[in-house]
Amino acid sequence: MSRSSYSDDYDDFPGQSGLFRANVRRSIRSARGQARLRELRDALLAMPVKELNADVFVEGEASNPAVCALGQWALTKAGGDVEAAQEMAGVDPECDESTAEALAVHGWPKLVVLETICENDDARPRVIEVHGPSIRPWDYGYRWGGVRYVVPETPAERYARMLAWVEERIAADPQTGGTR
Repeated sequence: MSRSSYSDDYDDFPGQSGLFRANVRRSIRSARGQARLRELRDALLAMPVKELNADVFVEGEASNPAVCALGQWALTKAGGDVEAAQEMAGVDPECDESTAEALAVHGWPKLVVLETICENDDARPRVIEVHGPSIRPWDYGYRWGGVRYVVPETPAERYARMLAWVEERIAADPQTGGTR
């Protein structure tokens, strides 16, 4: 269960979902969105332990906090103070809308916050298929087939995926051709 109630599945009129996704893209490409994404990338790269968690903002002790991507940004801005970082999330850090409104004070576009929360919390589990003979009581002996295992995403994999997601969305600098 994700803390994100964010959804781009709107059906009030034809094309509404497409318009919403276009607004998300414009928000990410905006000057404010790009500035915050660069700050987020720098905060992720500065993490001593490269692990991100789902369904949290900032929790735990300052020595080893559990953070999401935006929680790491807040922790970096707060100078490592967990309580100050938690206050940045607003009244209810479990509510994506209240977090988006609280981070707007710090220059975050609302749609960028919602998209980042959704991307961080909605994991991409790996599905591994093992093929070969299987012996099961209900198979009446050998049967050639496959077994599918769903392997949940680890915090380190979430970190790598989120860092790649942020870097993909940072526009190239027209002067240098790089992402800075």
